[in-house]
Amino acid sequence: RGNLSLGGQRGINTNVTVDGVDFNNAFFGGTVGGAEGRAPLSISQESVKEFAVITNGASAEFGRSGGGFVNVVTKSGTNSLGGSVFYYNQPQDMIADFANGAKPRDQEKEQYGGSLGGAMIQDKLFYFVSYDQQSRSQTIPISSSVLVPAIFAKYPQLASDPDYVQTQDGDVMFGRLDFQVTPSQRFMVRANFTDYEGINGTSDASTRTESYNGVEGLDTKAYVGSWSGQFGSNVLNDLNVNYITEDTPREDKGLSLPEIQLGGNRYGEVSFLPIVSTTERTAVGDTLTYLVGNHVAKAGFEYNDTSIDQVFRGNWRGVFIFNNQADLLAGRWSQYRQFGGLGGLTSS
Repeated sequence: RGNLSLGGQRGINTNVTVDGVDFNNAFFGGTVGGAEGRAPLSISQESVKEFAVITNGASAEFGRSGGGFVNVVTKSGTNSLGGSVFYYNQPQDMIADFANGAKPRDQEKEQYGGSLGGAMIQDKLFYFVSYDQQSRSQTIPISSSVLVPAIFAKYPQLASDPDYVQTQDGDVMFGRLDFQVTPSQRFMVRANFTDYEGINGTSDASTRTESYNGVEGLDTKAYVGSWSGQFGSNVLNDLNVNYITEDTPREDKGLSLPEIQLGGNRYGEVSFLPIVSTTERTAVGDTLTYLVGNHVAKAGFEYNDTSIDQVFRGNWRGVFIFNNQADLLAGRWSQYRQFGGLGGLTSS
């Protein structure tokens, strides 16, 4: 799913935090706002100040990582007003051919955004905001083995264009406020909003008709509040509160068609769509640091509550499996599969 893999472990075993708070999807693995690797943007590079990677030997305060640990530190405003604007474009005519001379798929991609940061009260209250958006599409040609005129004449509901366009459009908005109450007391609040839509985003295979795909989506809202306090010359305390909600809708094409399998080719609609997943995380963590001469002692706690709500109905709309094209044209299926609910319940 395109997750970051460290220490020879699977990507779901990498623990990612942003400003020291949990930034992992509790159900699918990977980062918040990733949509199982489909979403183009999780957090904008324009809002990242620095990051640290620990591949082994992490201290106990990091925790929950079988592979590695990554912490991202976001930007904050300063007394000086500053910002950035960017625009990227990937023209089709600048994409090289493959080594065998084959042409790449028709595709378009552009990304743009910017950031702005400064002081609302000099030396006291600072702000930073950023916005990042990507628009991307590619044309997927459908294999000639799928585009059989006899099949489409027999079953016109299964007819398809010779290609389909897959999109990957998303944007992310970020905002942060820092309040330096005293030289030793600092508060921070920030929010990160991610949105994604992918038409025909379920798969980019050429062995399926256009109807056999889905419309992927994502809506993520992440909020963080923190307080850092210094007491005397040897006591530090960091308190963090984190709340995240993610809605990941995966829609079908709304054609009310079953799934039809002919070898590796697919017709009709995806048998397990639609799906809606909602994850939620509420976390509170505190770390107390005490300095004694050349020694450092740390103690802390974390409360991390996660929930997931999802109904996954595999093969709920029915799957017809045919051994060959002649059987499909004759309507002689070799297997039929359909979801059976618990307690005798069915799905329609």
